[in-house]
Amino acid sequence: MVDHGERHILNIMDLLTKFLASQPRLFEDLNDMEKFCLIFSILLHDIGGEDLPERNKIFLYFKYALDEHPWVGEEIFRKIAPSLGFSKEEIEIIAELIPEHSSKVDIDGLPETREIKGQKVRMRLLAAILRFVDACDIQ
Repeated sequence: MVDHGERHILNIMDLLTKFLASQPRLFEDLNDMEKFCLIFSILLHDIGGEDLPERNKIFLYFKYALDEHPWVGEEIFRKIAPSLGFSKEEIEIIAELIPEHSSKVDIDGLPETREIKGQKVRMRLLAAILRFVDACDIQ
């Protein structure tokens, strides 16, 4: 398993950049809100590896941390996002995307689209891109 720290995030941001550069039509097709949500979901997708204080003893077990970090990450993001200035709609979308990097989550469970600030956000497309670039990081 790859390290899920700072190096991993830098790697997948680099992979995202290279992927979108190789797919100019896809990049141009993404609207500003989709790019915003995609970037933040990538930056924060493994925040769940940091644990929540109320679970810190059980989180010492590697298998538990590995299995649960997608949903813990969503929970952590929902707790900290308001203080970071995210709107309620942005929080909802990014929080829904965070666990989607895990192959244990069925992307089809996401709504196909959401609307925020007059822009359509294609949730399943963003989740697929997030999962793809995350899986490509083999360090």
